[in-house]
Amino acid sequence: MRLSHLPLRLTTGAFILNSGWGKRNLDAESAAGVQAMAARALPPSPAWTQ
Repeated sequence: MRLSHLPLRLTTGAFILNSGWGKRNLDAESAAGVQAMAARALPPSPAWTQ
């Protein structure tokens, strides 16, 4: 990794961290909605169903 890549990597990492951090204290209904969105985005793999 080059030093010039560091600002972009830090910015990207902070964005991803903030996205997850905001979902820490969701109520059950909101958490179920987020889980349903993720389930639609990633269809089940045959390896996951075993």
